[in-house]
Amino acid sequence: MTEHSFIQIQKQMIDLTFAGDFEGILTLIDNVEQDYPNHWNQLYFWKASVLSTLGHYSQALTVLKSALDKGCWWQPQQLQEATDLYPLHQFQEFQAIMKTCQQLSLSG
Repeated sequence: MTEHSFIQIQKQMIDLTFAGDFEGILTLIDNVEQDYPNHWNQLYFWKASVLSTLGHYSQALTVLKSALDKGCWWQPQQLQEATDLYPLHQFQEFQAIMKTCQQLSLSG
């Protein structure tokens, strides 16, 4: 898939966000994630953010951990400052994800 078509996906995500259609965002991500492996970092981050927003903390943590297992990672500051992920900060799993991302950013 092209970068242009991924930009269209991003626009759809924004539209769904403004509409408050979080389930629609999850469906969109599920439908396109295999087509955009170069954008998994973004897609999984968005998915975890939406799941956290919906109060599905365990699922959000599973998405982040699964993404790490696939080779994705994020700057620790991004994880720390993303307001949608604030509820996850209380969990040891999130702290472990942060630690792994910190190590990856230092070795990077």
